[in-house]
Amino acid sequence: MLTEKKKIAIKIHSHPEEGEVLAVADFTLIGKTLNEGEFELKISQRFYCEETIDEKELQEKLEENTNINLVGKKAFTVAQKMGLVSEKGTKRIAGIPYTCIYKM
Repeated sequence: MLTEKKKIAIKIHSHPEEGEVLAVADFTLIGKTLNEGEFELKISQRFYCEETIDEKELQEKLEENTNINLVGKKAFTVAQKMGLVSEKGTKRIAGIPYTCIYKM
């Protein structure tokens, strides 16, 4: 259930050979398409939103997962505070941060 505090959408995709991918997006971006030049990013409910969580819960999910697809200012700020991402390694599409995190 979406409440004022639970503003981040997540979904875990499991692949038998490739492991899990945690998809993370700011809830306000769900259903939107970001365009900039040749880049287009569709932020679909199907890919990004199985449940909504708050920032503390997102920190836990980011700690637990090693393969992460992340889009949105709120989600990016959480990951940045944890030292997982930086501005230098992040693509911005229409001003919105988009990045993939791979932890070894």
